[in-house]
Amino acid sequence: MLSFVLTQDLLESLQELEESLLKVYTKLQSITNEEKSSIHRYARISMIGASTRIENAMLTDSEIDWLDTILAKDGKTTALEANKDLIENKLSKDRERSIEEVAGCRHLLFSIYENAKQLFPFLG
Repeated sequence: MLSFVLTQDLLESLQELEESLLKVYTKLQSITNEEKSSIHRYARISMIGASTRIENAMLTDSEIDWLDTILAKDGKTTALEANKDLIENKLSKDRERSIEEVAGCRHLLFSIYENAKQLFPFLG
């Protein structure tokens, strides 16, 4: 069994960590909604890119960003089908599977984000 002794040095380190976290938390409270939205979008594009590249999708983050913009216009889950010709013409037919991977991953991330409280009630 693991155990440790709560030394004065450890207590001081924990207090320093708490102070640092409080400073960061205070700074984060001043972020505007527009900045939060931009951070969420950047994180979403990066997550989609990393997740779909594991599955051999070929789209770059720039292409995913463009695709996200197109799919966000009507905000419906049917946006891929409604815009498929435009997307395929822009990104070429050989990337069709990648486009579907990105759209599916994007839809899943939005579903998780929108339903986080029901999916993870312990988060508050």
